[in-house]
Amino acid sequence: MVRFVVISIVLLCANLVGPACPAANQPFVVDSLLDGVWLFRAPEHPSTHTNSLVIERDAGLFVVESQPSPEAAHDLLRAIAEVSKKPVQYLLLPHAHVESTGGVAAFPESTLVIASPITHDSLNDESADLGREMRLRAPDPDVWTAPPRMHPELIISAGTRLIDGKHVIEMLPLHGGHFPGTLIVRIETEGFYYVGPVVATNRNPFADVEHTDLRAWVSSLNGLSLLRPEMVVPLRGEPIDADALRRFRDSITWVVGQVENAFIEGIPADEVVEFAMDSPKLAEYFDLAAEPSFVTTLFETARKGALAQRRKREITPSRR
Repeated sequence: MVRFVVISIVLLCANLVGPACPAANQPFVVDSLLDGVWLFRAPEHPSTHTNSLVIERDAGLFVVESQPSPEAAHDLLRAIAEVSKKPVQYLLLPHAHVESTGGVAAFPESTLVIASPITHDSLNDESADLGREMRLRAPDPDVWTAPPRMHPELIISAGTRLIDGKHVIEMLPLHGGHFPGTLIVRIETEGFYYVGPVVATNRNPFADVEHTDLRAWVSSLNGLSLLRPEMVVPLRGEPIDADALRRFRDSITWVVGQVENAFIEGIPADEVVEFAMDSPKLAEYFDLAAEPSFVTTLFETARKGALAQRRKREITPSRR
């Protein structure tokens, strides 16, 4: 069972029973997942905060996810200080979107920031819109401003291990997912995986039409499922098990199949999304009442991918 660590006066939690609760003016609930491994969640602040993972090392802390803004990162650092007095030694940015990278500026200069080559390049590309999801989630999207971009110092393109401390931490690149170049964290001996945005637990996953490849996303989820994880930790929400991981994979697979079937049926490309979404199963897989809802974007992303696949298969007539 997940044990909970409360970072506030325990009187805020009725009878000390049930989920941990955040301290006054503190958005984070802290879940103790393993010995020296904590998950910081902000369930009451989904438009401004995300999950962050903290793993204790011999000389300092390994933090995953910087939060979506420097303000949220300051909240996180204050919450971390209530759990451990060790310095933040490493900060891993699993993918390039603002929800992962927006809070880097708040971390100490001594913190070593780690990312994949794609995340590094995306942060350097001023034309890349990395804040679309957070902008849509904001209470007033019209006035939302992107946080400053801070660049990682250590770039890893293959599996990498940290071996000091209670747990051997593995940082592993994924073939595809919510965004290319995603890194996940594994503690193999515990069957533990931090997967960030690769899994959505709220039946409302976000897809970046420009960058997300749903087929590659399904492939990554298949690979994770084969590893039979005991605990899967997402960017938002509570940890899940292997069965929930497979259910999420099935939802993405269904979207890809619906769009492919629409093309097979000869539906015009500009009508494919509407046709594919016209199914009673849509409500089984996705929360249609979510605000904002990202389900249409998923189908638009699948449509773009299907069109790209068809262009690759086109046979150019030979010239006589």
